[in-house]
Amino acid sequence: FLTCHRFFRHYASFLPVLDAQTKPNSYYTQSPFLFWAVISVASRSYSRNPTLHTALAQEVTELAFLSVLSTCAPWYTIQGLLLLLTWPFPKENRPDVTFPLSGMLLHLAMQNGFHIPMSSHEFSRGKIPASSDLDMARRSELWAHCVLVYQRCVSYSFSTVAW
Repeated sequence: FLTCHRFFRHYASFLPVLDAQTKPNSYYTQSPFLFWAVISVASRSYSRNPTLHTALAQEVTELAFLSVLSTCAPWYTIQGLLLLLTWPFPKENRPDVTFPLSGMLLHLAMQNGFHIPMSSHEFSRGKIPASSDLDMARRSELWAHCVLVYQRCVSYSFSTVAW
């Protein structure tokens, strides 16, 4: 739990997509992937165990890819992907997964109607009421974060390619 508090103290202000009042157990209940994404970002500056961040890389990355198959609400998967793409794991001897994860982020958000917040209820498989003004504002804000993170990831990855 100390690491979750570390996340909100050191990182959350740079990408304000999570509620600091939500308890860590609630994040885990909502989405294990989102919970571990928060822990992995917070572990970047955890001096008591400097190898924790690297140790989490493989498992959390696999959770990220499996998250699209999860029954958790896509909202949480999108938030987790935003965190991992904003604060990626060191590449070391692993393949760079920035392109597939950023593509997954954008496509998952579009598949769930975040790009059209006023009509996002039409993208649901079940019948749900039209979004409230507050929900539309939250969806619009999350969509803006998705586009910005996607563009940053793609432009950074593209600029590091050796021609």
